[in-house]
Amino acid sequence: MTAFNRSVAAQASAPLRRLGLISLMAATILVAFAALSQAMALTLSDAKSQGLIGEMATGYVGYPSAPSAAVKQLGDGVNLGRKSHYADIAAKEGTSLTVVEQLAGKKLIEQAPTGTYVNDGSGWRRK
Repeated sequence: MTAFNRSVAAQASAPLRRLGLISLMAATILVAFAALSQAMALTLSDAKSQGLIGEMATGYVGYPSAPSAAVKQLGDGVNLGRKSHYADIAAKEGTSLTVVEQLAGKKLIEQAPTGTYVNDGSGWRRK
């Protein structure tokens, strides 16, 4: 191979090497994001079993200790869904939202598995 051909081959392969490096970096970033998203995919059941979220007499979930942003986001989403559901029940039954919330809270605390944090109005405790 002549010096000219080696020079042309080297110049042609440089962008390919950069492309390969970029592809490798992109793949590494994707793997890191996938692992991070799995770690952040906390379920309500997981949060309860870890003592991060508990049931309250108000019919909503609460936080026995200061929650992380992910736990707060999970709890807030659960509470929004519950409030909507409770409002539908209250309208259907012709009763107040407060009555439905209190009945749901009592039932949720009763049905909470052993070890779950609950707050019946007198503070957080493990059931």
